[in-house]
Amino acid sequence: MGFVVNFLLASGRNLRRWTLPQATTPLRFLIALIACGLLHVTSVSNATAREPQNWLPEDANIAGWVDAAALYKSPLALREGWEEKSRAGFVNKTTILVPGLDRLLLAAQMDFEPGLPTRQDYSIGVPSPRLTLDSLSLMAGAKMEKLSERPAALTRDGQWVVETTDGLWLSTGRGGRQALSRWFEKGATNDSRPSTLLREEYATRSPTAVIGMVVDLRDSLSSATAGRFVETLVNEAKLKGVNTANASSVLSTLRSAKLEVTVEDAIHGRLVVNFEQSASALTPLVKVLVPQGLQALGASPGAAEDWSWRVESHSIIGEGSLTTAEVRRILSLLKNPLEHSGSAGNPPPAAQPPSTEQLTVAASQKYFHSVDTLLDDLQDAMKRSRDNHMTMLERSADKLDKLPLLNVDEDLLNYGRRVSSSLRYQANALRNAGLQRGVLRAASGADSFSAMAQANPYGAWSTAGYASNGDGMTIDLTVNANAKTVQLSEMKQIREGLIEIRSLLTRKYKVEF
Repeated sequence: MGFVVNFLLASGRNLRRWTLPQATTPLRFLIALIACGLLHVTSVSNATAREPQNWLPEDANIAGWVDAAALYKSPLALREGWEEKSRAGFVNKTTILVPGLDRLLLAAQMDFEPGLPTRQDYSIGVPSPRLTLDSLSLMAGAKMEKLSERPAALTRDGQWVVETTDGLWLSTGRGGRQALSRWFEKGATNDSRPSTLLREEYATRSPTAVIGMVVDLRDSLSSATAGRFVETLVNEAKLKGVNTANASSVLSTLRSAKLEVTVEDAIHGRLVVNFEQSASALTPLVKVLVPQGLQALGASPGAAEDWSWRVESHSIIGEGSLTTAEVRRILSLLKNPLEHSGSAGNPPPAAQPPSTEQLTVAASQKYFHSVDTLLDDLQDAMKRSRDNHMTMLERSADKLDKLPLLNVDEDLLNYGRRVSSSLRYQANALRNAGLQRGVLRAASGADSFSAMAQANPYGAWSTAGYASNGDGMTIDLTVNANAKTVQLSEMKQIREGLIEIRSLLTRKYKVEF
């Protein structure tokens, strides 16, 4: 359960990507139209729509939002042309951009365990006034239906989107028509129904926070688990003057964590972790807790060092700068149904229809650059942190599998499949190493302390330390070395393969990749 604490207290990026509907979720098809320029979406807010937090399901324990209309007006977005890039369907470096909707609210019922699996996923969209289900369905080839007597769209892959009476679009990641119908029938919250923590936190967000996430952490840690975690931190960091009993008591009363991101000329983040009682007993631990929390959210340990942290009443509060890559990693915790859903092979309408080769070149260039960016982000995150490598590898493989495939060169697709398989193989090697290390250490009775030393260019960390007996250190170093050898070999082959496929495609199509 130390993983849970890592996740919440600082939220590689890593407020596993946010987790919402799968790549085939109902809202996916609308972004393709907008990305291709078939619909021009204005950034005027839908003033008549009810606040989307009123539709947050009672069983959701995590939610995130992107206010695209406001985001696109920021100096940084204007300077870098984020809206134009989104509308053109660029899939690389655009996970925080949501073309087609003024606002998007994502939610999930998540299990706080390795991999952060979700039981159900939800999306709530606020479309611009010029975007309707009817026009969308005509252009996308979706079928207009009725769901609970409301307009609904059924996509070719069987996904549903329903429009509420207050102008919002709802969709679920699992359960099809029945799950969406039951959510819709419950309706939005009103004065007769108590509000949930997620709704309250979203409603009280900063008006300048164009991106954010809130997590309901109540009852996520037992007192025993919190106690073991605090003792481990104190021993490994050799902290003095820590009242472990009081610190454990506070940690077990975790209530919520909220990250708010503002974008002006630069990107600024603010994280607040709330407890049911005074957090003062955690003051000596903040510098140790912070790096683990930020890594769980997707930022790097370097970001933790640059942020300012303080304990204030019942909260731990941190503020500092974020990079675009770190925000992308944070947003990746939820499976955004719109992410990477622009049609890579369908360019905007032109006077002359593009040839088959032109379609292939355009789609392949975007796919290649998406893979290149994904590998750069992964390498950077793994170099900065010795923890959570298994999760980083698996998330990156998931992202790669969800890239648009239409019209992409077959050799490039085969390379992408090999990369995805390799990343999962590395993750399994780390998982098996952890199991093997635990079994061997338990059998030997070893009790060791290990400290970070350095990382090679691919993020495979070398470690050094001491143990109460020689067995613990020997076991750790031997098992770590085996897993590290696998990782180094696989990443070397991935990078060499990227160079080879780039050269092959450049010669084949006579254009740069």
